[in-house]
Amino acid sequence: MTKTKFAFWDVDHTFLRGDSMLLFLQYGLWKRPWTFYRMLPIFWKALQFKLGFITAEEAKPSFFYAMSALSEEDLEHFFDTKLYPRICQDAYQEIRRLKSEDYIVVLVSASPHVYLKYFKKLPEIDEVLATKLTLTENSYIPCIEGRNCYGEEKVAQIHRFLERRGQTIDYEHSCAYSDSISDMPMFTLVHHRYLVRGQHPELEPVKWKKESRLHPHIGKIWMVTSALMTATGQLFWTWGAESIFYLGLGFLCYGGGAIFMIRGLSLEKLSVAYPMMCLSYVFAIGYGYWILHEPITLNKLIALILIVSGVFLLSHER
Repeated sequence: MTKTKFAFWDVDHTFLRGDSMLLFLQYGLWKRPWTFYRMLPIFWKALQFKLGFITAEEAKPSFFYAMSALSEEDLEHFFDTKLYPRICQDAYQEIRRLKSEDYIVVLVSASPHVYLKYFKKLPEIDEVLATKLTLTENSYIPCIEGRNCYGEEKVAQIHRFLERRGQTIDYEHSCAYSDSISDMPMFTLVHHRYLVRGQHPELEPVKWKKESRLHPHIGKIWMVTSALMTATGQLFWTWGAESIFYLGLGFLCYGGGAIFMIRGLSLEKLSVAYPMMCLSYVFAIGYGYWILHEPITLNKLIALILIVSGVFLLSHER
């Protein structure tokens, strides 16, 4: 078996600006907007996963409920219109440099292979290893086939890939890039290990330049908007028992808030963006004071100060 220089790359928040799964969820809503009611069970599954009650294999399929309604043309359109424009140009330039030095470039991701496979349209990408979804006679279904390509499973997929090619890793000259220390098993395969936007004593930090957006904090703006719409929906629901009109407005606000949340989470780190949803408590108390004429007690005022301070500290990242 021949020794070869490899460059292993994570995708989300490493080669790609944002999270491809959240972008796919957003795309599914755009293709089928009447399915926004599916957001609640999705967030419930995500919460259960974060709390350790269920595995990633059990949580992930809920994010791909729209998969069975999409054709291969739709999946390629998703790549062309949503993923390709979000490629981090600094990262792409680094991949071009590695390719010019005869590296084999492999993307290794926990996100689904069904749409990440189109990264092979780029001449610099040699292979894409990712989580497989079940293929039926006519379409893919939101069910993971085998294991989620995460942690040790990434290493297992890399070893199977190497066996198929009859190659081994040139440890001293190979490299790996990721934004997460959960990829430490993959990092151990190579000598040169690069952690994107983070710090770890065994990894070399690398930070891509922030690329221009409409606003540098647009993701946070979407999250604040989501919190506002969530609180507005709750306000309408306080009147919903007496009027179906307000009940419907409440559901519309919740659906709109979910869409803005997905948009915000796709642009910012989860640990930076999600704490901003706590601002819905601030908006709710404001609605209670100005519209429902509920008093703001000293305890509530102290709680508001603590919430706003906590959100600022958690979401402030240079």
